Amino acid sequence: MRTARNAGYPAPAVYSVDGSDMVIDLVDGIDLLTRLSKRPWEARKVGVMLADLHRQLAAIPIGDTDLPALFGQPESLIHGDLHPGNVLLTSAGPVVIDWEGACVGPRDADAATTWLLLEAAQVDDVPLIVRPLVGIVRRAVLRAFLDGVDKPSDETIAAVCEARLVDTNMRPQELERIRSFADRRRNR
Repeated sequence: MRTARNAGYPAPAVYSVDGSDMVIDLVDGIDLLTRLSKRPWEARKVGVMLADLHRQLAAIPIGDTDLPALFGQPESLIHGDLHPGNVLLTSAGPVVIDWEGACVGPRDADAATTWLLLEAAQVDDVPLIVRPLVGIVRRAVLRAFLDGVDKPSDETIAAVCEARLVDTNMRPQELERIRSFADRRRNR
Protein backbone atom coordinates (compact mmCIF):
# COMPACT_ATOMS: atom_id res chain seq x y z
CA MET A 1 0.00 0.00 0.00
CA ARG A 2 2.85 2.37 0.75
CA THR A 3 4.43 1.82 -2.65
CA ALA A 4 1.11 2.40 -4.39
CA ARG A 5 0.17 5.44 -2.33
CA ASN A 6 3.65 6.99 -2.68
CA ALA A 7 3.17 6.74 -6.45
CA GLY A 8 -0.11 8.66 -6.21
CA TYR A 9 -2.37 5.62 -6.38
CA PRO A 10 -5.61 5.76 -4.36
CA ALA A 11 -4.70 3.41 -1.51
CA PRO A 12 -5.06 3.97 2.25
CA ALA A 13 -2.10 5.61 3.99
CA VAL A 14 -0.11 3.22 6.18
CA TYR A 15 1.09 4.75 9.45
CA SER A 16 2.70 1.76 11.17
CA VAL A 17 3.21 -1.96 10.74
CA ASP A 18 3.97 -4.42 13.54
CA GLY A 19 3.92 -8.00 12.26
CA SER A 20 0.42 -8.56 10.94
CA ASP A 21 -0.95 -5.46 12.70
CA MET A 22 -1.23 -2.23 10.73
CA VAL A 23 -2.47 1.25 11.43
CA ILE A 24 -3.95 2.69 8.23
CA ASP A 25 -6.36 5.40 7.15
CA LEU A 26 -9.98 4.86 8.01
CA VAL A 27 -11.64 4.98 4.61
CA ASP A 28 -15.25 6.14 4.66
CA GLY A 29 -17.08 5.04 1.54
CA ILE A 30 -19.29 2.51 -0.19
CA ASP A 31 -17.84 -0.38 -2.16
CA LEU A 32 -18.63 -0.66 -5.85
CA LEU A 33 -20.67 -3.86 -5.38
CA THR A 34 -22.98 -2.08 -2.95
CA ARG A 35 -23.15 0.90 -5.30
CA LEU A 36 -24.16 -1.41 -8.17
CA SER A 37 -26.85 -3.02 -6.04
CA LYS A 38 -28.40 0.43 -5.54
CA ARG A 39 -27.62 1.87 -8.99
CA PRO A 40 -27.29 -0.99 -11.50
CA TRP A 41 -27.53 1.46 -14.42
CA GLU A 42 -24.01 2.61 -13.49
CA ALA A 43 -22.49 -0.74 -14.53
CA ARG A 44 -20.57 0.71 -17.48
CA LYS A 45 -19.25 3.57 -15.32
CA VAL A 46 -18.00 1.03 -12.74
CA GLY A 47 -16.26 -1.00 -15.46
CA VAL A 48 -14.54 2.12 -16.81
CA MET A 49 -13.45 3.10 -13.28
CA LEU A 50 -12.04 -0.40 -12.65
CA ALA A 51 -10.11 -0.30 -15.92
CA ASP A 52 -8.67 3.10 -15.02
CA LEU A 53 -7.55 1.84 -11.60
CA HIS A 54 -5.90 -1.16 -13.26
CA ARG A 55 -4.02 0.98 -15.78
CA GLN A 56 -2.81 3.30 -13.02
CA LEU A 57 -1.59 0.40 -10.88
CA ALA A 58 0.18 -1.33 -13.77
CA ALA A 59 2.11 1.89 -14.46
CA ILE A 60 3.69 2.03 -10.98
CA PRO A 61 7.39 1.09 -11.10
CA ILE A 62 8.21 -1.70 -8.66
CA GLY A 63 11.83 -0.86 -7.87
CA ASP A 64 13.40 -2.92 -5.09
CA THR A 65 10.78 -4.84 -3.18
CA ASP A 66 10.47 -7.85 -0.93
CA LEU A 67 7.01 -8.69 -2.27
CA PRO A 68 6.66 -12.18 -3.72
CA ALA A 69 6.58 -12.60 -7.50
CA LEU A 70 3.55 -14.46 -8.87
CA PHE A 71 1.98 -15.27 -12.23
CA GLY A 72 5.16 -14.74 -14.27
CA GLN A 73 7.79 -12.06 -14.91
CA PRO A 74 7.77 -9.34 -12.21
CA GLU A 75 7.01 -6.14 -14.15
CA SER A 76 4.47 -4.38 -11.97
CA LEU A 77 2.90 -4.05 -8.54
CA ILE A 78 -0.07 -6.43 -8.37
CA HIS A 79 -3.02 -5.99 -6.00
CA GLY A 80 -4.12 -9.59 -6.49
CA ASP A 81 -7.84 -9.07 -5.82
CA LEU A 82 -8.82 -5.79 -7.50
CA HIS A 83 -12.54 -6.27 -8.06
CA PRO A 84 -15.60 -4.07 -7.33
CA GLY A 85 -15.84 -5.25 -3.71
CA ASN A 86 -12.35 -3.91 -2.98
CA VAL A 87 -12.90 -0.40 -4.33
CA LEU A 88 -14.54 2.12 -2.01
CA LEU A 89 -16.15 5.26 -3.40
CA THR A 90 -15.31 8.16 -1.09
CA SER A 91 -15.94 11.89 -1.28
CA ALA A 92 -12.38 12.19 -2.70
CA GLY A 93 -12.85 9.44 -5.31
CA PRO A 94 -12.18 5.70 -5.41
CA VAL A 95 -9.84 4.06 -2.87
CA VAL A 96 -8.54 0.50 -3.34
CA ILE A 97 -8.56 -1.60 -0.17
CA ASP A 98 -7.67 -5.18 0.88
CA TRP A 99 -4.04 -5.41 -0.21
CA GLU A 100 -3.26 -8.69 1.56
CA GLY A 101 -2.58 -10.44 -1.78
CA ALA A 102 -0.18 -7.78 -3.05
CA CYS A 103 2.78 -9.08 -5.03
CA VAL A 104 4.73 -8.30 -8.16
CA GLY A 105 4.11 -9.93 -11.50
CA PRO A 106 3.19 -9.33 -15.13
CA ARG A 107 1.45 -6.02 -15.87
CA ASP A 108 -1.64 -7.90 -16.99
CA ALA A 109 -2.04 -10.11 -13.89
CA ASP A 110 -4.57 -7.89 -12.12
CA ALA A 111 -6.60 -7.48 -15.31
CA ALA A 112 -6.62 -11.28 -15.77
CA THR A 113 -7.67 -11.77 -12.13
CA THR A 114 -10.50 -9.25 -12.36
CA TRP A 115 -11.70 -10.74 -15.65
CA LEU A 116 -11.75 -14.19 -14.04
CA LEU A 117 -13.55 -12.97 -10.92
CA LEU A 118 -16.17 -11.09 -12.92
CA GLU A 119 -16.80 -14.29 -14.87
CA ALA A 120 -16.65 -16.80 -12.01
CA ALA A 121 -17.35 -15.23 -8.61
CA GLN A 122 -20.60 -15.99 -6.90
CA VAL A 123 -22.51 -13.03 -5.47
CA ASP A 124 -23.81 -13.73 -1.96
CA ASP A 125 -27.36 -13.26 -0.77
CA VAL A 126 -28.96 -12.54 -4.14
CA PRO A 127 -32.61 -13.61 -4.38
CA LEU A 128 -33.33 -15.98 -7.25
CA ILE A 129 -35.65 -13.49 -8.93
CA VAL A 130 -32.88 -10.84 -9.10
CA ARG A 131 -30.11 -13.09 -10.46
CA PRO A 132 -30.86 -12.39 -14.15
CA LEU A 133 -30.39 -8.66 -13.47
CA VAL A 134 -27.12 -9.38 -11.65
CA GLY A 135 -25.91 -11.26 -14.74
CA ILE A 136 -26.77 -8.34 -17.01
CA VAL A 137 -25.01 -5.87 -14.71
CA ARG A 138 -21.98 -8.15 -14.37
CA ARG A 139 -21.65 -8.48 -18.16
CA ALA A 140 -21.93 -4.71 -18.61
CA VAL A 141 -19.19 -4.10 -16.01
CA LEU A 142 -17.01 -6.77 -17.64
CA ARG A 143 -17.45 -5.38 -21.18
CA ALA A 144 -16.56 -1.84 -20.09
CA PHE A 145 -13.62 -3.15 -18.05
CA LEU A 146 -12.19 -5.26 -20.89
CA ASP A 147 -12.62 -2.37 -23.33
CA GLY A 148 -10.42 -0.25 -21.05
CA VAL A 149 -7.48 -2.56 -20.37
CA ASP A 150 -4.94 -4.35 -22.54
CA LYS A 151 -6.03 -7.94 -23.11
CA PRO A 152 -4.19 -10.23 -20.68
CA SER A 153 -1.90 -12.82 -22.26
CA ASP A 154 -2.91 -16.47 -22.41
CA GLU A 155 0.05 -17.31 -20.14
CA THR A 156 -1.05 -14.85 -17.47
CA ILE A 157 -4.66 -16.00 -17.65
CA ALA A 158 -3.54 -19.61 -17.19
CA ALA A 159 -1.33 -18.67 -14.21
CA VAL A 160 -4.16 -16.72 -12.56
CA CYS A 161 -6.61 -19.59 -13.09
CA GLU A 162 -4.15 -22.10 -11.59
CA ALA A 163 -3.70 -19.89 -8.52
CA ARG A 164 -7.45 -19.48 -8.00
CA LEU A 165 -8.08 -23.21 -8.41
CA VAL A 166 -6.04 -23.86 -5.24
CA ASP A 167 -7.51 -20.89 -3.35
CA THR A 168 -9.39 -22.32 -0.36
CA ASN A 169 -11.75 -19.32 -0.36
CA MET A 170 -13.28 -20.35 -3.69
CA ARG A 171 -16.57 -22.25 -3.56
CA PRO A 172 -17.20 -25.45 -5.55
CA GLN A 173 -19.42 -23.66 -8.08
CA GLU A 174 -16.79 -20.94 -8.52
CA LEU A 175 -14.07 -23.56 -9.04
CA GLU A 176 -16.20 -25.11 -11.78
CA ARG A 177 -16.61 -21.70 -13.43
CA ILE A 178 -12.85 -21.10 -13.22
CA ARG A 179 -12.17 -24.44 -14.95
CA SER A 180 -14.71 -23.54 -17.63
CA PHE A 181 -13.15 -20.07 -18.09
CA ALA A 182 -9.66 -21.60 -18.37
CA ASP A 183 -10.88 -24.18 -20.88
CA ARG A 184 -12.60 -21.52 -23.01
CA ARG A 185 -9.44 -19.39 -23.05
CA ARG A 186 -7.28 -22.43 -23.97
CA ASN A 187 -9.60 -23.69 -26.68
CA ARG A 188 -10.33 -20.50 -28.58
